[in-house]
Amino acid sequence: MRFRADWAHIEDLLPGRPKQLAWIGGDNRFFVDAVLWIARTGDPWRDLPNWFGKFNSIKWKFCI
Repeated sequence: MRFRADWAHIEDLLPGRPKQLAWIGGDNRFFVDAVLWIARTGDPWRDLPNWFGKFNSIKWKFCI
């Protein structure tokens, strides 16, 4: 349950886009988890597991 409390601290800083689907824009947990995955593993963006979504979309969002 620690992760739920940690997310509660940063959730308001990453509101997403309310007009998009929940997993794309409304909830940025997948994005945060993907960035943490890259930081933890040191893998290149293209090796991001598919369940995070398209690696190009996540990389682009990270770079802007």
